[in-house]
Amino acid sequence: MFSPRTPAKSKSASLSLPHSRSSLNRSRNVTPRRGLRNQSALASQSFHGPQLIEETPQHRIETVGLPLPVLITEALTSSDRSTTEITACIDPSGWAWLVGGRKLFVWRYKDAGKSRSGGACKELTLPPSDLAHSAERVCLIPSRSEGQPAACVAVSPEGVVRYWPNIAFEASTAEISAELQGEECARVINFQPYGCLLATTTSSLLLLEPVVGQASIQCKALKSSQGIFSGISRRMSSFIFGASVIETNGAPLQAIVAAPEDEYDDDEEGEDRRSFYVLSGNHLNKWQVPTIGTEKLVYQMDAERVFRETLAKDVWQQDSVQLPQLNTWLLDLQLISDGIILLGAGVNSEVDNTLYYAVVYMETKNDAVPTAQDFVKLDHTQKYSEETEDQLLSYRLLLPTPKSNIVFIYSNSSILMLQDKSTLDKMDLRTSGDCLLGAGGADGLAVFFSNTHGIFSVSTPKPDSILDESNNQSISISRAELSTMALHMSRTVDLTESSDSKVVLKNAFIASIGGETEKAQSLVEELYNLSEGPTSSEAHGSKLDSIVAAVSRDLVDDFPNADPRWAESGLQNSSSSTVSVIIVQQLKDKQVAHDLFVTFLKNFGLWNQLGCVSSIHGNIMPTSLLLCENMEKLEAAIGLRELHTEYYKLIDFCITSVIKARQQPLPDTLLPQDLFYQEVSKVSEIMPVLVTREKELLAADQPSHAVVSLILAVDTILEAMLHLALQYRQVNTDKYAEDNRFIPEYIPWSATPDIRETITQQINISLQRGIPEAREIDVQGLIYQKIVGLADILMDGYASQLHSLDSKVETSTESSIHREKLEKEFEKRRHSLIISLLDNKQYDRAASLAEKYEDFEMLMRICDATDNQDRLQRYRIQYADKGFSKFLFNWYMKEGKRSHLLAQPVMQGDELSNFLDADNVKYLSWLHEIRQGNYTAAQRALADLATNERNFLSKKKTLLSLSKLAALASEDTDENLEDNIEVINEELDLVTHQELLPAHTIESVGMDPDNMRVLTPEELIELYVSEKNTDANELDVKKALDLLRYVDRDDDIDFAALKLHIWSRAILMDSWTDDPKDTDSLNSNKDKIFFRTVNLVNIDGDLDLYLPEFSALMASPELAELSKQPHFQYLMQGGYEQIRANLAQAD
Repeated sequence: MFSPRTPAKSKSASLSLPHSRSSLNRSRNVTPRRGLRNQSALASQSFHGPQLIEETPQHRIETVGLPLPVLITEALTSSDRSTTEITACIDPSGWAWLVGGRKLFVWRYKDAGKSRSGGACKELTLPPSDLAHSAERVCLIPSRSEGQPAACVAVSPEGVVRYWPNIAFEASTAEISAELQGEECARVINFQPYGCLLATTTSSLLLLEPVVGQASIQCKALKSSQGIFSGISRRMSSFIFGASVIETNGAPLQAIVAAPEDEYDDDEEGEDRRSFYVLSGNHLNKWQVPTIGTEKLVYQMDAERVFRETLAKDVWQQDSVQLPQLNTWLLDLQLISDGIILLGAGVNSEVDNTLYYAVVYMETKNDAVPTAQDFVKLDHTQKYSEETEDQLLSYRLLLPTPKSNIVFIYSNSSILMLQDKSTLDKMDLRTSGDCLLGAGGADGLAVFFSNTHGIFSVSTPKPDSILDESNNQSISISRAELSTMALHMSRTVDLTESSDSKVVLKNAFIASIGGETEKAQSLVEELYNLSEGPTSSEAHGSKLDSIVAAVSRDLVDDFPNADPRWAESGLQNSSSSTVSVIIVQQLKDKQVAHDLFVTFLKNFGLWNQLGCVSSIHGNIMPTSLLLCENMEKLEAAIGLRELHTEYYKLIDFCITSVIKARQQPLPDTLLPQDLFYQEVSKVSEIMPVLVTREKELLAADQPSHAVVSLILAVDTILEAMLHLALQYRQVNTDKYAEDNRFIPEYIPWSATPDIRETITQQINISLQRGIPEAREIDVQGLIYQKIVGLADILMDGYASQLHSLDSKVETSTESSIHREKLEKEFEKRRHSLIISLLDNKQYDRAASLAEKYEDFEMLMRICDATDNQDRLQRYRIQYADKGFSKFLFNWYMKEGKRSHLLAQPVMQGDELSNFLDADNVKYLSWLHEIRQGNYTAAQRALADLATNERNFLSKKKTLLSLSKLAALASEDTDENLEDNIEVINEELDLVTHQELLPAHTIESVGMDPDNMRVLTPEELIELYVSEKNTDANELDVKKALDLLRYVDRDDDIDFAALKLHIWSRAILMDSWTDDPKDTDSLNSNKDKIFFRTVNLVNIDGDLDLYLPEFSALMASPELAELSKQPHFQYLMQGGYEQIRANLAQAD
């Protein structure tokens, strides 16, 4: 998504800026890190919660909030960007809105807690306008009561104001005109408790005052007060900064920002009022709106002059008055905790066309005119030209919070992150067609909205380890807490009392936590000889792997010794990593301890010595992944515990069943949940029990709402547990990665046969019982979303397992067969899950799974069912390197939709041409080439089809005729084209010869004259001269001789024998018996078919070519009997003499 650039330190002007430690100096891997870099492409994204998109040493990018509603994804994918402008806004309240055309979509991108409005989307209709609407002209007013719908104000460019007091009721609106008198509305911002501020492109200001809860809104223009003392502050400003014309409108608007509501809370006057800032032209204005009284312009200052002077000194070391060609622009304004920050740009065309960007920090005190404090020139320049001026000046400012030390400067294609006024990091959107639609702040984070990636945040990266010595300032737990943890864990058996290797490892770990590095190092050295590493494909690891796995399990199954109930139970051990009696906190303490353990293994050189080990499930896996699995189970246990209160009856029953199934004694002082949450390594045992209990309850007669509630409860619990585990695995892929020589098949604990069967059963229950029982559309949508989440987890397990098999350097026949079997199982389940959504017309949800796991068959069916060509073309681009186009073409052929195949966009012409070159589809290639205007290629394709046509003569004739037409239509002047036309004509002549066969002759060989197969020249010759042609004459014989030119002499055909056969058959067509009454026998030759044929051949001048020698003719096997008759010999010899005489006379 983003292309990171090397950060650099910016220069400071005038004032000395504090430089914080650059992220390049951190002791962490400097290779850019991306989520799931070691995972299959099938598992490259997640449907749940924050998902890491990219992490580098300079920035961290992850998704934010709930999945985008279906209406939003449809608007993003279906809109034609060339005609419809798409813009969006993100509000800190958790609401977001998107504008496309006259449609306004409003939804919550953050979970609304107990409110059911989270994720729901409302579609509203904007006022009519001849100009493009924008999200900046929309203002959402969140409800003061949690969970209640918001109000909304939207203004058209011409100034038509539409107000919805409750967006849940689209029809309830109020509409007025702002009377802009030809000006154009630029922005509308929230300005509670007074309403909304409207600013025009020429900086006119209006206050929109909606009536809460009622479909009523008023509008009034804001004007600077004209009292006798109103100009004092402005005159003071002129005295300090120089005289300037006081203007509040007419100049182009750059920014309008509302000050905090509590700005005047400490003011002694006690007057309720609120201020806002306007950046207009070259000036910065501050306005004040009181609850009682009229608004006033507090001050106006020439901010452009301040920026211009500072930029000139910083870049060119000159005064601005000495640079007449210096052009500067103010671009945006934002508030910081002690003032404001301005973004500007400048170019000195006298020197070069380099455009510089910079920010100015200005301090504000009360209502005094701001003073410049810091100037930071950004290490980011561009080449200026008038043609690209609008694009170059489109950058905007964003601060996550007013107190943030990070400033974001962004355009629609890139994001700059300025940290501590020094370190600059640039991120470019590199996905084709991607752009930023909007931005905002939420929960202290900078949040952006991209049309490809949805809502995501950009922040500084998280430290790799809480014990990273180079990051002690960001350590997540204090040294005091570490000391307490070390004290509790140090109660293990003393090393002098036991030589057990696990005890040695534990004591080394505890010493490292306590800061005793030398002691920890000496203990670790004793463990080095335990590790020889995996030596062969049969190796399961060393003793070190076993003890590391044992210590890891001890940490996650640790007893909470701080809980006095455990002390009385007699089940506690002598060490503990937690000092809490609260179960959730105990689990989190175990996470901290286990994280410390992994850091200890890496810092002391044990991590690289690890190989493989047997897991609790019985399969062999890398030891590092086993440690990751234990952390995943902790995440799952925390997720379950956080839902315990909401679903306590169901969870308590299942936990009790699990404890009973373990046949584990329950002390009087403890509850079943205490034992269950203590043994985290077996947390997955509750999952099949949940589904079993669900089936038992569903078997009883229950009302619909109880059925739906039960199914949603189990869906929520399973998804929460498995998702948190999956999320941890994906985010920490790099942390637990290792380069082993032997990597066994990796089966995540969330993908074991039992868990897979549990997830499958729950999905089936949700589909078969939950959906039919749910009466409301939004409830059905919630169930479908749970189904998608569970299906995602199920298929991610398959993807991880398949990826591990693909990673093997050497594969045996047995492993290949196993992989093939697993892939077929995966494809079968994938098809079953997605088709269930498709059958219920959940196209977008089905598409989300099909896209992630590359089920091209389902993607095609979705596009076909929705007739969405835009989506189809997006898939062609997205999966271009995965062979999607070829699959698409084959799918159309399989489904018999050849018209769809040939209707592909012209831009995909080359791909389709290559596909149609295959023999089984070549008969369509000419249609495609004609559509492409490539008549030469169409002619060749048609000629090839005609040459290969054997079944139907009429079809061959048609193909040849079309081929000739294509050749004539071609603008190609190649000499080969004329040769091709000549070949086509010869083929058409051959077709004509077959069409001229007598009907009775064709029928005599069992063919229909109207539906003949294509005959070879040899077959045609035989039919023309055979006995089956009962009416044969010299014309038929002549045709047979003409057909000799089409006989391929390269084949094993005796050309001379074939020619002799024709003449022999011509002789046998007549009677050669002696007639006693005939006084001139030679005169009868003129009536013989043989000699009449000779005359025809002679007329064409081909007699020397076709007439055989007399001796050869007499030796013909077919004339063996006839050649013995003297009369026949006499006639033939006399006839040949006459032929020679005639030829001599002609010469």
